[in-house]
Parts: sequence; C-alpha cells; structure tokens
Amino acid sequence: MPFRITRYWLLVLVIGLAIKTIFIPVQFIGVCVDSLVLAIVIIGLIYSMSLAQWLAVAMAGISIFRVIESGYPAWKLAGPWTIAIALIFLLRVKDRQIALVLDRVKTQDQVSVREALTFLTEHRKQLRASITEKDELIQEISQLYQLSKEFLGTLAPEDALRLTSDSLARHVPSLNETDRAAAIEKIRALVNQDKVSVEAIIQMVPMAGTNLPVRERWGIVAGQLALGLQRASLYRQVQESATHDGLTKLLVRRHFLERLTEEVGRAARRSMALSFLMIDLDYFKRINDTYGHLVGDVVLKEIAGLIHGSVREMDLVGRYGGEEFAVILPEADPVLAVQIADRIRLMVETSPIRAYDEEIRVTVSVGVSSYPSSASSVEELIEQADQAMYRAKTGGRNKTSVAWEP
Repeated sequence: MPFRITRYWLLVLVIGLAIKTIFIPVQFIGVCVDSLVLAIVIIGLIYSMSLAQWLAVAMAGISIFRVIESGYPAWKLAGPWTIAIALIFLLRVKDRQIALVLDRVKTQDQVSVREALTFLTEHRKQLRASITEKDELIQEISQLYQLSKEFLGTLAPEDALRLTSDSLARHVPSLNETDRAAAIEKIRALVNQDKVSVEAIIQMVPMAGTNLPVRERWGIVAGQLALGLQRASLYRQVQESATHDGLTKLLVRRHFLERLTEEVGRAARRSMALSFLMIDLDYFKRINDTYGHLVGDVVLKEIAGLIHGSVREMDLVGRYGGEEFAVILPEADPVLAVQIADRIRLMVETSPIRAYDEEIRVTVSVGVSSYPSSASSVEELIEQADQAMYRAKTGGRNKTSVAWEP
C-alpha cells in the first residue's frame, strides 16, 4: 500500500508541474503546487513514512517557507488544499478497496489451501492404514499358503495334527493351551473314526468370543487340515492295501515273505533264534459248502483275530493262502514256538464263531519250524513248517507238529 500512495503522489506532482508550466501564472500555480505538496505530505504521514515520503517532507518544508515568504493569502489556498485532500482520500479509498479485495482473496486462498492440506493429510493417513492392512493381509495369505503346502506335504496324521496345533496357536490366539489340546484330541478321535470333514473339524474348536476374521482364518485352516488328513488317510489305506489283506487285516503274502527274509537276516547277524508257524483251518471247504462264502469270510476274519490276539506284540502274522495263515516268531526258540502254537490252537478250539445266525466251531492244524535248529534259510523254514502242518492234518487235525520230529 505505501508503494501505491507514493506512486500517486509522484503522479499528482508531475501533473501539477505540467499545469503550472503551461496554463497558470507562475506565482499563483507555484503557491498552489507548493500547498498541494504540503497537503499530500501531511495526509501521507498519517499512513506511513517511506523514503519517497521523507523526500516529500523536505519539499513540504520548502513549500511552507515559500508560502510565508510570498505573503499570499492563506484562504486562497483552501481550494488547492481541498482538491488535494479529496484526491488523496479517493486514492486512499481505492487502495483500501483493493487491499480488502486482496485480503479477502488471500484469506479464501489460505482457507482453500488449509482445507486441501487437511484433506491430503487425512487421505495420506487412510492410504497408510490401507497399505498396512493390505501388507498384513498379504502376510496372512502367505502364511496360509505355506501352511497349505505343509499340510499337503505330510502323509502322517500326527504330523498334520501337530501343524494344526501350531496353526491354532497362531490364528486363534484367544484359545488357551488346555482348550487347544482338547480340540486336537477331538480331531484325533475323528481321524481314528475315519469321520474327517471340514464341518466336523470346525465344530471341534470353540470359537465363542472370536471375531469374524479369526473364524474365517480357522475355516481356511480347517479346510486345509481336512484335505491333509484325508490325503494321509488315503495314503495309509493305499499303503495298507499293498501290505495288508483287505479281509483279515493281516500281512499279505508278498510283504510277509519280505519281512520273513529281513527277520532271518537279522537273526543270522545277531546269532539269535527264530521260529515259523504254518496254520491251516480244518475242514474249511466244508464250512463254505455248508454255510456259504459269506459265512466263510466271517470265519476267516475271526480266526485271524484269534491268532493275532494269541501271539506276542513283536510277532508278525500274515495270510499265506486261502485258509492258511503264517506267523513269524522273532527270538523264539523251538520250546517257545511250540508253546505259542499250542496257545493259538487251543484259543481257536475253545472260541465258537458267531457268523450271522450261525454258531460255528473251528479247529486248526499247526506246523512249526525253527532257525537255526531245523532250518538254515527262509525256504527251509517254510518248507519244513508246511510239511509239519501236513503231518498234523493227516494225524487227525487240531494238532501241533514240529519239523525236528519225524
């Protein structure tokens, strides 16, 4: 604003000097101009004191001196003074209006800038929160993906249950250790009962008090766990079908002979005894012909259970043929082998079998061979036990015969 007033002053001075030079007598215009300069300086002093105004003050002093010196009547200066004051007032009002407009525009700009900064700040916070949320989501998805790979990479149910326990601790932190262990036991019971499903697994874990994201994460984990357990169960079934008989659940002949070879090799390396039993059901063909093959299957299954329940935990039982069974007795000398053979025979003889509406009594004939007392190889063990069993059948059945006695 001082800059504009100074510019106006200079403009008035120039116009006045021009008029003085061209139209008005020298003495009168000189006094008027000097008086005008004095008025401009006095009014200008009310607002500010710039360098140009200090120069004007000096000129005002000269003007006052000239007015006094000339003896010009003071009342004749009223006109120039009035014109000067009005002109300065109009210029001041105009500057004031311009200043108000500029201040208003400046205020509006400041408000707009402030609002823009506030909006940008809030938007920046929202973006940061969104980025953080997305980063957490990406990390969670990555963890779930890794967990899925681990579930699909395991073939043992216990490994899958261990992964489940770790997942519960990570994705359901509100679940304490006791509840987590109880949930794992319930899921293990589902595995043992072959009742694994996503819905059943989800119901095994208490979710009271948890929010929706936690329940959704556990739903994903439960789905992966169900797939892992079903895959492990399928693998176990395939493995069992390759090594175990579907009806009796005993070792199939091929796998049984592989284990027999391993056990004979181990006995030879450690100089230990090993015995072998060959067992055959007496008159089994008559049972099939009389009661049918369905009853015959029940009899085979029950006999397999009786044999398996009569041997030691370390012994291996297999289905050798149609109605023939075989038993590997690691670290068993001939005396112990005969005791186990008689225990099996007596267990079968004294245990009637209930097959549908029929109650059937069955007997078995047992042949015993032993390494190294009667046989020195796998083939000799099998052949001698088979011959001993044949002698037991021809000798009246329901008997135990040993290879080392003719």
